[in-house]
Parts: sequence; C-alpha cells; structure tokens
Amino acid sequence: MDRQYYSQRNNPNKDRVKIDLFQLKKLFYTLYCKLYSEDYFATTIGYIYLGNDIDGSLGADSAIAQLLYLNLRKENIWPIHTNIDKYSEEDLFDIMEFCYDCISNLYAEDGLYANRTKDDDREIYRFELNKQLKDYNEGFELNKAGQIVRLSSRGLKQLIERKLPTEDEGIVSRVNEAVFTYQNRKSSRLQRKEAVRHLSDILENLRDKAKPLIKKKDENDLFQIIELFGNLSFRTTTA
Repeated sequence: MDRQYYSQRNNPNKDRVKIDLFQLKKLFYTLYCKLYSEDYFATTIGYIYLGNDIDGSLGADSAIAQLLYLNLRKENIWPIHTNIDKYSEEDLFDIMEFCYDCISNLYAEDGLYANRTKDDDREIYRFELNKQLKDYNEGFELNKAGQIVRLSSRGLKQLIERKLPTEDEGIVSRVNEAVFTYQNRKSSRLQRKEAVRHLSDILENLRDKAKPLIKKKDENDLFQIIELFGNLSFRTTTA
C-alpha cells in the first residue's frame, strides 16, 4: 500500500517524524507476521496449514535457534515473538537480514503462487521494510544484497548502481571500500566524512585521467555521477 492517508499528507512535521527502536521492532514484527501468513517463508521457516504451523526446511524453532547461534554466536534471538522485546539494534538488523535470506515460497509446487518469484517477494520485503527503516535514527535501508546500510543519498545511489567507466580493479576496489565505510552503521561521523572526501578525489581523478580514453556516453555518465555525488560531498563535509 503506497498511498498516503490524511494525517500523512497533512502533518506539517511529516518529513521529520522519526521512530525509535521500540517502534521499529513492533513495526518489523507486524510485517513479519503478515508475510509469514502469506507464505513468504514457506519452504524455509514454515507456513500455516489448517490453523497449524508447519515447519520449513530449517526445522523447528529450536533448530533455527541453533543455526543462528552457530552463525551469530547469539542466544535468545529465535523465535522472534518470544525474544524481540530483548533485541538490541544489532540483533534486530541481524534478524531482518536473516528473514530476507529465508524468503522462499512454494512457487513451483503450488499453482497459487505461479505468478510470484523469489526475487519478486524479496523486492516486496525490501520495499515494505525500507518504508520503516528510512525513519529510524539517521535512516537505514535494506539493499539488494540483503544488507542493512545507512540510507543513501541520491548521489551515492547513482554511484552504487552505475558501473564506473573503468576496468581498473584498484579504482573499483577503492570506491567500493569508501562506499562501504560511508554506509556502515558503525562508522563515525569523521569516518564518513573521510570516505566522502576519498570518493570525491577518486571520481575527480578518474574523470581527468579517463577523459581521453572513454566513449562520450561513458564520459557523460561519469560527469553525472560526479555532479550528483557532489551534493552529498558538500552536505557531509560541512556538517
């Protein structure tokens, strides 16, 4: 549901409304229950049949708890409904990412879902979850890789989604490292500022060095990336 209702349209502070961890946990659990009832986790976590919970391929709740303990070395985070009140921010983000990985419906076996794919369901999960994450703290998002990162500005989104007009693995690696530092929720403000400065230097240097070698279309793409990213650089370095 993407339409805004009366209070959302008319609230003068709607752009500044933030939610805290307690609200985010409640919103996430509501979303999880809705998607569980719609069989988004049917082949992994389980589904409801004739009013009963049927285990998925990961087994009973105790087996999923063991799996998470072996991977995260954390106890008391599964099942969600008995542990979510005790979740830290880190615990909650872990479970959000875990649920993204677990999306797997009865696509092939059940004609009811013949028009749905795993990618479709993951995009719906991301869309619905990101509507809440963007208003939490400084703003976060679940990216297409299933990782929760700081919410990207328009300029940074362009940088992530477009292919840089270079085959130099060193440059690509440095860009990826700087983007990771900026988006990492554990990075300090100083680290994020340094990442932005580093990215700006790389892009400007790439434009100067690559200009004689790249096609006009790729050059225009690079200039657009630099222009869009410049807005992010200015806002962050002057904050």
